[in-house]
Amino acid sequence: MASPLAPVLKVIRCSPSNPDPAISKTMIEAPVAEGDTLRPLAKYISTRDESLLSFAEGVTPTWFVLKRLPLAFMTGVLDQVYPRSAQRVLAFRAACHAIEGTEPLNVEAPGTKSARFEATQADAGVLLAPVEWAEEIAQIYGAEVVQEMGELAMTHSRLRRGARGPFGFWDGSVASR
Repeated sequence: MASPLAPVLKVIRCSPSNPDPAISKTMIEAPVAEGDTLRPLAKYISTRDESLLSFAEGVTPTWFVLKRLPLAFMTGVLDQVYPRSAQRVLAFRAACHAIEGTEPLNVEAPGTKSARFEATQADAGVLLAPVEWAEEIAQIYGAEVVQEMGELAMTHSRLRRGARGPFGFWDGSVASR
């Protein structure tokens, strides 16, 4: 299990339109355990604690690696953006620079030669992925996944360090309805 004090949060996608196919059926279909109020997948969604996950045999999960965003970026940049869907995309570009799985994707540091996606320096020490990065991820996984990861990045950055949520249940964005 990753440390809750780590500067990054590794998560799998759980959006209604495109959940990770590696999620085991038992996580989805298992009844609520005695003394608990949530099914296993719902518990993962609310805590994003990877130790709660179980995967289908032979299927590799895709991990989105989300960095904590500094307060100065959250208040000085993100809070100035409207509507909420645009905030989520900007948060995704600022926080998610690596996707691990069978076909990993990365955003490289500024000045990296032959980088497919190269970050630029933004305010508050944040490296910002190009718009093309968010568009590529939207084409592969769906725009709703970009929105989901952006929302998770903002929530993770607003929580105290080490908190295991609560993260909200992702019910999709306006763009996905």
